Amino acid sequence: MKTTHFPVRLQKLFLLATLSALFLGFTMETEAGTRFSNRKSKTYGHARASGLDGSSKTTKSRPKFRLFSRSSKPKATSSSSSRTSSAYTRTPISRSAPPSAVAKKKEKKPGILARIFGSKKNSTSLATRSTRTKRSSSKPPTSSVKINQGLLAGASRSSSRVVVDISKQRAYLLVNGKIAVNSPVSTARPGKHTPRGTFSMTQRVPTGKISTIYGVHMPYWMRLGGSAYGMHAGYLPGYPASAGCIRLPSDGAQAIFSNTRSGTRVSIYSSWNG
Repeated sequence: MKTTHFPVRLQKLFLLATLSALFLGFTMETEAGTRFSNRKSKTYGHARASGLDGSSKTTKSRPKFRLFSRSSKPKATSSSSSRTSSAYTRTPISRSAPPSAVAKKKEKKPGILARIFGSKKNSTSLATRSTRTKRSSSKPPTSSVKINQGLLAGASRSSSRVVVDISKQRAYLLVNGKIAVNSPVSTARPGKHTPRGTFSMTQRVPTGKISTIYGVHMPYWMRLGGSAYGMHAGYLPGYPASAGCIRLPSDGAQAIFSNTRSGTRVSIYSSWNG
């Protein structure tokens, strides 16, 4: 049985046709790319030329994406100047902020709290003022004790008595019905009680008396009858602040203590009209 072979001549022809087709396709593709590039260069060249000579022909616009900004200067009208200058100047876009913006940035605006309450300096001064006001208000008022030495000369156990006015926060030493000592006092604070009524002085201690409850010194102590309350020198803030006793300034307590005796009457009123 004979084997049939493909003729050698036909093989050569087939190979030659294949190579010719590949070469022809490559040539056509190269020519098409060249034509496209030439057309593109002509278009952009025409656009550049029209921009240079100042003609008003409509040309294709350049791509929207620009790395450089358009020059703000107007185009030159003369042909000589237009040839030397281009329509698009290569001026790089400045990324730095204008001087006015930098100046505004440096000027820090005050915050909302600073606008409402003032600057830090003003708030500090206000705080200092308020602290000073609090300190000054916390100081006890200057003693306004009024003493009539002429009336005190005739004071005795029978002719003198003490009157305390809660509403006015005042204590009076009366000699023969006339006010010989007029002194401010501080009676019971809210929640505490200063008894009302008429009492007689029982225990009298000029110095060394200490409260068994609060542990504070009570100079010129004058007990009211058999109660736990009494009159003594103490701190006067200008309003009722004691635990029930009647506080007097030091000079007022000394004047009343020195011109009274055991058994002297002490009358305490919510409001006294005498």
